Amino acid sequence: QDTPFLLFPPYTRNQHNSLQLRSAVASPQLSGLSRPIAGCLQPAHSRAQTQGTLCGHNFRRFDQVHLTRQWPELGSLQIIDTLELSLLAFALEPSHRLQKDYKLSDYASNDPLEDVRATRLLLEQCLKNLGQHPAPLRQLYTWLLTHGETTADAAYRGLFEPLGWLPEAPPTFSDLPPAVLTDLSSDALNYIWGILQREADFDRRFIVAALLVWNFERNQHQSKQAPSAWLNHLPQFQDTLDQLFPVTPAGFTYQPFLEAFDIPSFQGVQEEAVQAIITRKNPLILMPTGGGKSLCYQLPALMYYRRQWGLTVCISPLQALMEDQVADLEAKGLDFATYINSTLPAELRAERLEALRNGHKGLLYISPEQLRSISIRSLLREHPPALWVIDEAHCISQWGQSFRPDYRYIPKFIQELYTDLNRP
Repeated sequence: QDTPFLLFPPYTRNQHNSLQLRSAVASPQLSGLSRPIAGCLQPAHSRAQTQGTLCGHNFRRFDQVHLTRQWPELGSLQIIDTLELSLLAFALEPSHRLQKDYKLSDYASNDPLEDVRATRLLLEQCLKNLGQHPAPLRQLYTWLLTHGETTADAAYRGLFEPLGWLPEAPPTFSDLPPAVLTDLSSDALNYIWGILQREADFDRRFIVAALLVWNFERNQHQSKQAPSAWLNHLPQFQDTLDQLFPVTPAGFTYQPFLEAFDIPSFQGVQEEAVQAIITRKNPLILMPTGGGKSLCYQLPALMYYRRQWGLTVCISPLQALMEDQVADLEAKGLDFATYINSTLPAELRAERLEALRNGHKGLLYISPEQLRSISIRSLLREHPPALWVIDEAHCISQWGQSFRPDYRYIPKFIQELYTDLNRP
């Protein structure tokens, strides 16, 4: 409580050209902000350097990015981000948005003062929950968040030291609760140890911390909740996930997945096709009707879902075909697939979208036209798919009368999605 905090939510220009605090700025036009704002920011900058630390929700990767384009000197601000702390304190929560209970609806205006109070309340709740973690686990993530040379490390050192949480060294693996390291291979442990010893990048260290706390919580509570989808916004996330939870770890065999589909072995070129997909070779698979081509992508989809809670999107031309595929999987006891099309009632569509957002489904069937849907686009930005499948690929051809122009939009959408996320 002795550490001063300047709670600093986002801001924009109001009608009087004065500083206005807000909790979300969709597209800040900082170049048009007036000098009164700069006058407010500079004292805040000086105060943060001499007296305390700025604290805000998703401030580091949103607001500060926009602010430093106008005022580069603000890049040195020491920031405690309650979004980061929330992922550690409430690892099994599906959403980490700032709770604005004062708003009667999503369309109500934001109240700057109430947003500050909500941020402060969240900070207090986070610290309370973090204080209830086993000491070695807390030592693990506080070390990961403080042993570097970035301004983020300095900010968290200032937060944890008065609480007596600033570690002098990382914990040994033997000191950690077993649930932290459950399901992690020896290669994954070696990777984590390397991160603990010499990783300079703060975001990568934070991802490791978030995944290990999540692994502890889900094993402790036997939860099926996926890691926070927000981590997908960090470019290092997929590579880090591959290191900790690889799709094909050492000693891997396809047999458990074949058994899940109730088949004894691959047929024909199925294994070659599956291997090409898993190794990201983007194969074109041509098989006769009844040759088992659906397994070629459904089995990798199940692998991505069970190992990395990843989403596979299958573009399918016919609604009846989607329904049949999902029904066939459910008949085998595989309930990880769903479909969304234009015939679904609004309530059922919303229910399925929520299941996908929460990581409770791992295979989504949609038509190419659905990629223009706002709700689908929003979902895929939150959960960028690990695998894309174009079923009945002959529909891509422009030859013949049944060509659907939205097939041309698929590569454009995919490229824009991953470019925006700074991911390959």
